[in-house]
Order: sequence, then C-alpha cells, then structure tokens
Amino acid sequence: MSYIRYGDKEFISAFIRDLSDRIAKEKSLHENEYKYRMIVENADAVIMFLSLDGVSLSANRAAGRLFGGKPQEFVGKSLHDLWSPEAADALIGYIRQLRNTGNAISINEFPAIINGRRYWFKVNLQPIKDTDGNISCIQVLADDITSLKSAQENIIQFEQMYRAILASSPHGQCMINPGWNIVWANDAMKGIFDPKGTLLSLEKESFKQFFEGEEEFETYRKSSRAAILKKGCDRRDVTLVTLDGDAIKCNLSLVRMDPSQTAPGYVATITVQ
Repeated sequence: MSYIRYGDKEFISAFIRDLSDRIAKEKSLHENEYKYRMIVENADAVIMFLSLDGVSLSANRAAGRLFGGKPQEFVGKSLHDLWSPEAADALIGYIRQLRNTGNAISINEFPAIINGRRYWFKVNLQPIKDTDGNISCIQVLADDITSLKSAQENIIQFEQMYRAILASSPHGQCMINPGWNIVWANDAMKGIFDPKGTLLSLEKESFKQFFEGEEEFETYRKSSRAAILKKGCDRRDVTLVTLDGDAIKCNLSLVRMDPSQTAPGYVATITVQ
C-alpha cells in the first residue's frame, strides 16, 4: 500500500494478492506431513533416519521399544551406540554402498543381538534426497522377523530329525511331492528298487515307475487318495517293480506330510513281504 499525490489530491494505491491457493497447499502439506509422521511413529517396524555418517536423526516408538528408551533419547547416537558391533559394522557398510550407488538396499535376513537377545530383521535402507537430488539422509526400516525365523529353524531341525529317523529305518521310506516325484529316499528304499546301484540316488525319480503300468498307478493313486482324505493315511498290499524289472510283493503305506494342503506330498513306507 502506498500514497500518491496528484495536484492537491491524495490517493492510496493498494495491491491485493489472492493467497487462497498457497494457504490451501501449505495446509495440505502440513496435514500430509502430520499423517506421515503419525504413520512412522505408530508403525510396528523400527524406523530411523540416519545421517550419512550413521548418526541417528530421529526414531519411532518401535525403536524405543527395541532399544529401551524414548525415541528422542536416540538422537545424536551412532549405530554402535544402539546396535551390536557386528550389526552396526554391517549397517555402516550398507550405508557406504548406498552413498556410492544412490540405490535403496534390502536385506531379507539381518541378524543382530540387542540387549542380550538375538533378533532377525528384514531391513530396507532408502536414500532421502533434497531438492537438488543429493542424498541428505537415510531412512532405515527394520521389520522384526525373529518369530518367523525361529519357526523356520524349528521346521528345519524337525525335518533333519525326521530324516535321520527315516534314514535308519530298515523299511524303504521316501518323501514324494504332489507330482509323485521322489524328493528324498533312505538307503533301504534304494536297496529295494535299485539293488545293482544303477543310480546314484532315487531323488527326482518318478514314483510311478515302480508300478507295473500306468493303469495300475492311476488305480492306486485314486483309491489311496480317497482313503487318505478320509483317514489321513492308506496302507495296502501291492506289487511293485524294481529298476531291474523284478516284481516284488510288498506293503505300501502312504501318509500325508501336511494335511492342511489340498495337494500335499506324502511319506511312503515299503515293507517287502
């Protein structure tokens, strides 16, 4: 606003600018920023923002629960202050790689010991760039997958134990996938069907070939599947054929490996009569 004198008269000059759009955009920006901050704060995964040197700039509540403390207490702390030495060194290496390439990094299984407890994380490191396109900081998202990893390890241990039991069995035993291909067989199984040692292993071999013909196999497959769906297992006397072409009378027991699946694999036990 300004005053203008023209002769003996005075005028006021005023310029009016419509700031409605600007105010609306700023309001929307603040609202989006607030929503994003709330999402980060309340996320189940650990989310931290680090400087390019690996110093914590901010952290969410999940980080506080993991490391023990309030999120604001972690500001200014290095990775070695929070993570185990091995995990901190690994993260620093990933940060160095990210700075050199500018590309995000994902680690599916990242181990770390925190406060004396072993954890497994799925970690994602994402570069945050400024308006000039330069990396200003790094977002680290660490999703705790310890329970899933423990379950997987338990399954592996159980499978190893189960295979050890089957391997020592005097009966021929094998695991068959839904396509009726052998995925594992014990020594007794190989001794029954490959007595001359023609093959190094029965793995990947088709279980169908041990039947006298395609028709015999299909008859057995359909009837055994019906029995398994009803009782969970099938046991019957059958005539099978070795790789040398010799017919053998035996008892064949078939059990589903995972009853929860619609097309599960099986464990077969063969006892020669």
